[in-house]
Amino acid sequence: ILEVETGFTTYNWTNGETDNSINITQPGLYGVTVVDHLNCVGNALITVFLKLAPAVEIIAPRQICPGDTVVLQTATTFPLYQWSNGSSTAMSSITSPGVYSVKVQGTNGCFNQDTFLLIQAPVPQFNFIGDPFFCAGSENSISELLLDLKNIPGWMAFRATPELLDYREPIFYV
Repeated sequence: ILEVETGFTTYNWTNGETDNSINITQPGLYGVTVVDHLNCVGNALITVFLKLAPAVEIIAPRQICPGDTVVLQTATTFPLYQWSNGSSTAMSSITSPGVYSVKVQGTNGCFNQDTFLLIQAPVPQFNFIGDPFFCAGSENSISELLLDLKNIPGWMAFRATPELLDYREPIFYV
């Protein structure tokens, strides 16, 4: 908004407006002519410059595992942050999937925001293969137990052999 004080009898802006203020949406040269109650004329020119909104991008892993924490942060540093979860620091710790956003203020005073979708990572599905029983007192009765993580990228089959397991405590955790 460009504005001159009230109290003049007429206002004539270079864009055709006739009020004491105008809304500016483009950079450029703007002028106003005012006439007071004595019919004295005054002129003024002002150049309006465009200030760009800061480029902002939230960076973080796109998936979260149950019980984990993901830290959201921006690719660039800013003087002011306002995260959708209430945080106002450069980084925001997230513990559940959802849509998160950040509004930032650049060094030029302009604001911008970005939105980020954090999704639930698939929980690995697997089956035990082999005989989970053994004879009490015998440490060699299970030749091996194979834990098969089916078709989960980044997971490998784990082979538990008698050398790796203590068979005196027959407890298996999943």
